[in-house]
Amino acid sequence: MSGSTYRRTRADGSPGRWHAVIDLPPGTNGKRRQKTTTHDTKHEAQAWLSKMHQEARTGDLPDDKITVATFLTTWLDGKKGLRPSTLVDYHRHIEQLFVPELGHLKLIDLRPRHIDEVLTRYQLAAETRGRPVTVKTSRRILATLHSALEAAVRQGLLRRNPASMVELPRPTRYHPKVWTKDQAELFLRVTEDDPLGLVFRLLLITGMRRGEVIALQWGDLDLTERSIHIRRAITLVDGELIVGPPKSEAGDRTVFLDATTTDKIQRLQRRAVLEHPWDSGIELDDTFVFSIRSGPLHPAHLSRRFTTLCKQAGVPVIRLHSVRHTSASLALAAGEPLLQVSRRLGHSSIAITADTYSQVTPEAAKSAATTLSDAIIGT
Repeated sequence: MSGSTYRRTRADGSPGRWHAVIDLPPGTNGKRRQKTTTHDTKHEAQAWLSKMHQEARTGDLPDDKITVATFLTTWLDGKKGLRPSTLVDYHRHIEQLFVPELGHLKLIDLRPRHIDEVLTRYQLAAETRGRPVTVKTSRRILATLHSALEAAVRQGLLRRNPASMVELPRPTRYHPKVWTKDQAELFLRVTEDDPLGLVFRLLLITGMRRGEVIALQWGDLDLTERSIHIRRAITLVDGELIVGPPKSEAGDRTVFLDATTTDKIQRLQRRAVLEHPWDSGIELDDTFVFSIRSGPLHPAHLSRRFTTLCKQAGVPVIRLHSVRHTSASLALAAGEPLLQVSRRLGHSSIAITADTYSQVTPEAAKSAATTLSDAIIGT
C-alpha cells in the first residue's frame, strides 16, 4: 500500500497546507481507491500516513465508502434466526428511525452525538404526539443499534462502537404487585368453574408465561407423570399470532403439576377426546389444549378476562404477567429452592430469579422476623 505527502502552493504564491494521500484496497467493483487528508504541518501529514500504514498491516483500516444505511440494511438482512417479535422491533428501529436519520453518514464518521441527537428528536416527537417514550423503550432502541455496530467493529469497519458511549437514564426499578397466599387462594376458588379458570390456575401453579400456556398442545402433556413439556410459545406480532420457540433456550423445560390440577386437566382431556374430529386427519396431540374454534386463545382476550375475574373475586387487579411473579414469590416463601424456582420459570440464570421474582411477601417477612428472633433469644 503506497502513500505520499505533498504541499500545494496558493494562488498568491504562498505555501499552502500539507496533504497526505494513501492508496486503499480496491473496492468490491475492483476500482482503485485513495484517501486524502489535510494537515497544518508536514510532520502531522507524515504521522497520519504512518498510522494508516500500520492499520493497513494489522487489517484495521476501515472502509470509508460504506454508509450507515448500507451497513445497517445489510446487517438487518442477515438476521433470520431471531424471534419474530425481536425481528419486528429490529426492522422498526432500523428502517423507520436510524436509516432515515443517520443513513446518509459514512459509517466511519458516525459519532455518539449523532445517535444522541436522533434519540432526543425521537423522544421530543413522541411527546408532541402525546405518547412519551419510556426509558426502557429508548434503551431497547439503542440496544438494536449497539448490536449492529458491534458487528461492524468485529468486521473491522469501525474501531470502536459509538453507541457504547451514548448515555441514557437508568430505568426505574420495577416492583410488581403480587398477591398474598390468601388472595391467590381466593382467586382460584372463585374462578374454579370459569371456562378459563384452569388456564389461570396453570399460570399460578407453574409460573408459565401467558404465551406458553396458550401454546400448549395435548402432546406436550404427560398426565401419568403429572408433567408438562414447554416447547413453544405464542406471541402477538403486528396483530398476528405467531407460534415459535420459548423466550430463551432455558424456556424449553418440563414443569410438574399437583394432583388437583392434573385431575382438572384429565377431565378437560376426556371432553377433548369426545369432541375431536377424528376423521380430519389431525391427531389430538397436535391440537391446542385451550382453544377457540380449533385455534389458540388470543393473548389479549386472556388478559381482559383476567382483569374481569380479579374484580369479581375481590382481589387486587394486577397484570396477568404478575401472576408469574406471584407464583415465584409464594413458592420461595413456602421454601421451594431458588434454583428449582428458576428452572421452573425457564430463566437462563438463577440471578434473574433472585433479582426479579423474589419479592418478599408480608407473611414471609413476618415469619422470617419471628424465626430470627427465636434463633437469637429463644421462644
